[in-house]
Amino acid sequence: MPPRPSGPNAEQSTNVDTQFEYGPIAGDAQAQLVGAHLLRLCLDVQIHSLLLTIGAAAAEASTREPAATSTATESPPWRQWACEDLDVAVALAADTLSHGGAVPSTLGSDLHRSVPATTVDTLIELHDSLTQQLVRLARTESSTQPPLAGLLEHCERRRVQLAAYRRAARPAQGITLVQADQHFLPGEFQG
Repeated sequence: MPPRPSGPNAEQSTNVDTQFEYGPIAGDAQAQLVGAHLLRLCLDVQIHSLLLTIGAAAAEASTREPAATSTATESPPWRQWACEDLDVAVALAADTLSHGGAVPSTLGSDLHRSVPATTVDTLIELHDSLTQQLVRLARTESSTQPPLAGLLEHCERRRVQLAAYRRAARPAQGITLVQADQHFLPGEFQG
């Protein structure tokens, strides 16, 4: 048995293992923080589960024989599970946010959540980047590969959809840079 601490802080140090406190937060606020934290942990596990399911579906798809339509043992319904896991992850993220918790940064920032057009702009940039990488890959490999052509078509379709949403959500408008009562010299803003 380890020796008991002695001195003025002896009583406090013996309670460390048996008592856990959040500090000055009390009651409902403490419960809300605990709830938000537990929801975030659940969300992290669910996202991990979703990614693992996607990985399993990809591994199966990469090893599947093109001529084989059925196998002796039926594989798990990875795609269905991935869709279900996505629904659960969305619900957990929404609950985490509603309880004042933080979600992983890959799910967007506060700006992305408060201004959806920012998310659309980011998605357009991501699809542009993906398209550039796919074009680069097509140059190094046979450009007649159906998966690459399908991915390029998907990226272009999604980019068109996102651009249409962006135009509808934020129609083009002129920006007034100079107020009528202010006078500036020509070229003053050019540095």
